Amino acid sequence: MRSFNKQIDTNADISAGYTSPYTPLKNIYMYSIMAIISGSPTGSIKLQASNDPETNDTQLNSTGLPPAVGPSNWADIADSTFPISASGNTMWNVREVGYNYVRVVYTGTGAANITVIVNGKGV
Repeated sequence: MRSFNKQIDTNADISAGYTSPYTPLKNIYMYSIMAIISGSPTGSIKLQASNDPETNDTQLNSTGLPPAVGPSNWADIADSTFPISASGNTMWNVREVGYNYVRVVYTGTGAANITVIVNGKGV
């Protein structure tokens, strides 16, 4: 079984909103994402997915991630939104993944930071 665990952002400022780098899910059957929030956030956090076609995943884009051309069409994942009003951790555990990319989006205010860790398992 193929697996990966990577920290995709560390202590990113979310005081004016936040969108994480995307994570490619090629051949991933299930994943979990942990968002670790510190500070004084007031807002909501959710997952978004993209089914944009995969391109050459051996070439990196400007963020250092494959593919060379990242996804541009995103949709909210149903039932993934949580209110955030204090420091703490949020975890999503997703099975039977059918889309190509995932990312975390925070909408809100307050002096706060986020660290995002993704763990994936597949074939």
